[in-house]
Amino acid sequence: MSKLPIKDRILGNYALLKRKAINYWRRLSSKNVLAVYDDELDDILKNLGLDEKIQKGSINCQKCGCTITRNNLGVIKKENGAIQIFCLTTSCNSNND
Repeated sequence: MSKLPIKDRILGNYALLKRKAINYWRRLSSKNVLAVYDDELDDILKNLGLDEKIQKGSINCQKCGCTITRNNLGVIKKENGAIQIFCLTTSCNSNND
């Protein structure tokens, strides 16, 4: 069995340490995300007072302005006491920190 040259071993260890540092930083900077099962969604919408508004079609996506329905509801976010709602479109709900 041949050993790798020292240069390759050092570069391999460096890459491993770099990957671990990046993963550690991601873990520290990540935020908690609350996920909801479909069968719990109705209760949450009722508690927030959004169920009738969504059924009537009177809520629009905060980013693109499309009408929010139960089928395209992507993100519900509370910021500074105001509830913001985004559709399922990736461009609308992916940058909501």
